[in-house]
Amino acid sequence: MYIFGSLDANSALYNYLGQQHVAVHFFDYYEHYTGSFMPREYLQAGQLQVKQTAFYSDRKKRLELARLILDGASFNMTKVLRYYHKRDKDLSTQLTAIETYRSSYYVFYR
Repeated sequence: MYIFGSLDANSALYNYLGQQHVAVHFFDYYEHYTGSFMPREYLQAGQLQVKQTAFYSDRKKRLELARLILDGASFNMTKVLRYYHKRDKDLSTQLTAIETYRSSYYVFYR
């Protein structure tokens, strides 16, 4: 359901919409998206947020996740650069720089 403009509603309406599995998306007077109501089955945000917060509060896990994100991003960068390097583009400087950064954060985060 898409709601444009203002709407006066109470929790009974949202309980009913949740039971019927109806998502509601809100837009202001100028048709800018302002937010959504999602039934529980579709979005268990509370449980997810608790797990994310617990993960974030553990420094060791947080640094490992950061390392994995950097590893994936740098791997993808080198893969794309190698693709174009094989097609007669001189990207050896960029490849060397990224590989140097990758090896340095492996030493730092291990």
